[in-house]
Amino acid sequence: MKIIDLAARLGLDKSTVSRALNNRPGVAPETREKITRMAQEMGYRPNVHGQQLRGWKSTTLGLVLGGNVPHLSSLFFGPFTLKLYGAAAERGYDLLILSHEHHPDESIADVLVRRGAFGGILLGWQSDDVLAAMSDSPLPCIQVDNYAADFPTLDYVCSDNRTGAYEITRHLLDQGHRRLAYIADRRPVDEQGEVAMMMGLSPFRERYEGFQQVVTEAGAQEIVCDDNPQLPEESARQLLSRPNAPTAIVAASDGVAASVSQVAQSMGRQVPRDLSLTGFDDVDPHLVEKLKLTTVRVDQLAQAHAAVGSLLDSDAERDERIECRIPTELIVRGSTAPPPDPAAVPKQRLSAATN
Repeated sequence: MKIIDLAARLGLDKSTVSRALNNRPGVAPETREKITRMAQEMGYRPNVHGQQLRGWKSTTLGLVLGGNVPHLSSLFFGPFTLKLYGAAAERGYDLLILSHEHHPDESIADVLVRRGAFGGILLGWQSDDVLAAMSDSPLPCIQVDNYAADFPTLDYVCSDNRTGAYEITRHLLDQGHRRLAYIADRRPVDEQGEVAMMMGLSPFRERYEGFQQVVTEAGAQEIVCDDNPQLPEESARQLLSRPNAPTAIVAASDGVAASVSQVAQSMGRQVPRDLSLTGFDDVDPHLVEKLKLTTVRVDQLAQAHAAVGSLLDSDAERDERIECRIPTELIVRGSTAPPPDPAAVPKQRLSAATN
């Protein structure tokens, strides 16, 4: 027995039925009583909902992993998940980890209700089906590290990506660079070839906007690829082979910066002597130490506490969307330097770049 079956029997919208079963506001007392009575008659009594119908308060939060979360051993999302778990635990809540891919025949909102979750945390990129289900659900919900502009009722917490990218690009301009490029991973988000690309994710989109803003303000030149390669390695090889190759590359993430560094090295370019390179995230100590990477540090702990706090403390009757941006920090290391003197570049590398 699912909520949709109960709603069909009653001739009501499933969100109304869900709101009543979860003791949420917005349901008339007589309608709530009718729904509760019918739920009992039809045997809609999972353990958690039997408790909810008796006024039990959930101490579980659902964490829904997005399509760009490869696995929990990910150097970015693994630690992020642990920080969300810790933030929930500090408030006396458990964290139930879910993926919409594991429940293809049931909306993620219904899964959260069935599992007795107080609300949902959407981590990373989510499909329109997930976003629509949570937008229509009475359960409180918040997006973390990404937000969907097409679903303006869903709250979100993310890094201040635009400002972070602006500051790190400004750092390169202050060092004298005037030919710059931005490289991101443009592969599809998931294996099904969704039209949404990695550059379509709000963090990467805003990082590029911050880069473009400061380049335009400074009257500098953005070096772009002739086509639109998906892999950062392809972009780096194409850009560094141009006669007017960039002297600095702003990478959308530390992982992309590592890929660019490998390509540059294979082409005889040394960082930072021949090419300044920056990243974003600062979550992999081994990587940033190996590359001495100048990057932007995101504060995952602050995001986790803001997300959990907003979810638990927000007023269900409010009209305003929660839009929380956590400040970032510029971390200057050894991968950036003033641009090289063209006269000092060995001829064999100049000729290789123009072939």
